[in-house]
Amino acid sequence: MISVYTPEASRRLDAECLRSGITEAELIDQASASCTRIIQEIISSSISQAEPVSILVVCGPGNNGADGLTIARLLSQSYNVTVAAPQESAVLSQGHRQARARLPLSVRVLLHHELDTLRTKATDVVIDAIFGSGARLPLDNAIRKVTSAVNAFDAVTVSIDLPTGLDATTGETDPGVVRCQHTIAMEGLKPGHLRANGPLVCGKIHLAPIGAPVEISARISDGGVLDEMDVAAMLPGRSSRSSKFDFGHVLVIGGTLGMRGAPSMTAHAALAIGAGLVDLAAASIHPLTPREIMTTQLPHTESGTIAVEAIDLLCRRMERSTVIAVGPGLGSDHRTIAMIAEFIESIPAGRILVLDADGIRSLPLVRSRTCELIITPHVGELSRLIGKDRRLIELSYVEHAQRAAADYDCIVHIKHVPAATVTKDYSTYLQCGNPAMATAGSGDVLTGIIAGLCAQGMQAYDAARCGAWLHARAGDECVLRTGKISLMA
Repeated sequence: MISVYTPEASRRLDAECLRSGITEAELIDQASASCTRIIQEIISSSISQAEPVSILVVCGPGNNGADGLTIARLLSQSYNVTVAAPQESAVLSQGHRQARARLPLSVRVLLHHELDTLRTKATDVVIDAIFGSGARLPLDNAIRKVTSAVNAFDAVTVSIDLPTGLDATTGETDPGVVRCQHTIAMEGLKPGHLRANGPLVCGKIHLAPIGAPVEISARISDGGVLDEMDVAAMLPGRSSRSSKFDFGHVLVIGGTLGMRGAPSMTAHAALAIGAGLVDLAAASIHPLTPREIMTTQLPHTESGTIAVEAIDLLCRRMERSTVIAVGPGLGSDHRTIAMIAEFIESIPAGRILVLDADGIRSLPLVRSRTCELIITPHVGELSRLIGKDRRLIELSYVEHAQRAAADYDCIVHIKHVPAATVTKDYSTYLQCGNPAMATAGSGDVLTGIIAGLCAQGMQAYDAARCGAWLHARAGDECVLRTGKISLMA
């Protein structure tokens, strides 16, 4: 799994390394050596070296600039290197001053305002080491002039850690953001590499180790990106002596007279992913519900939602289940929502509840709960749950999902781009899925996949993030094979 570090975690990582006895200079040297190797590989693969390669390193006043200065020193052994740096009178970090003092005489040093004296077509590589994850948006006009100069070069552009002007957390960009072909991320990814405009401005991302001890970096990391190997290692195995009773029993609750397809797809997905037994309790049963699924038609209100008097029947069905999925097609009738809240209160400890769609409306009404909980909102449903305007949480959706996870003591899989599965202090991001999956029923299928994996004994958090990965990857495979721009769930 690729580690993800929020800016706060990155600062803790540096602090822990210093406490372990590694000096700041050693961290800068190790990180810069890693970056230099990657830059040399980029040059070898993308630039003709028939003539001497000319490199410009644009440095900021902090430790990102110190990394840039050290990279300039190392690259000067093989290439023609020019550095653009702030004035000596500026507020500079100690690391920056030390790295600047170590530059050899062969490295030409310009000030930022002298960048326009360089010929943009005579430079082969431009390295952005201005701010990295230390940037605060919006950039001031002086820095925008520097980033504008960087973007004007007809060269391969490489950013160190993050492109200057990209928010390290949200992926928001300043109008003057550096647009690069390559980004070298220190130790691990930042959320901003993955979110909002990050993928549009980062180009190809490379990872550079900074020399942090493995036990420290693993402990400090507060996120990750799931890949195929991770999912394969987490999925449950099957004994040759297994029976259906070894793979759990899912109860799906949802549907109205007009939305009977949603819970049917959820139940179908739970069965298809490997749950041993699946019950479907709904106001109306869709005729295409697989025959293997046990069905219970529930009493309904005049508006077609599940009636309050269904609670006793639901409690009886719940007694034989290990996982309950509630919400697909449920509708928003306040009587039904209140009844579902009362039902949730009755679910005993040891069961897992997956709450989706309108089922999430019941959560604020639940007075006490002992079962483990996964919720799968999109941003609109999350905004309603936490009482904030959707537009205000669009960029910080992961942080708001983490607050909801803390407030409701649950796991939140937030359906956005990129999707993320979060607890109050950890986030797993997906880098798969596509716009063709933005279709009715897609979320209902995901709920069933997660419930089915929980039923087979996976830990709730692993089931949520692996289920989301499998769902998204299946969508990618479908698009790859069919070429369709829109899929049916």
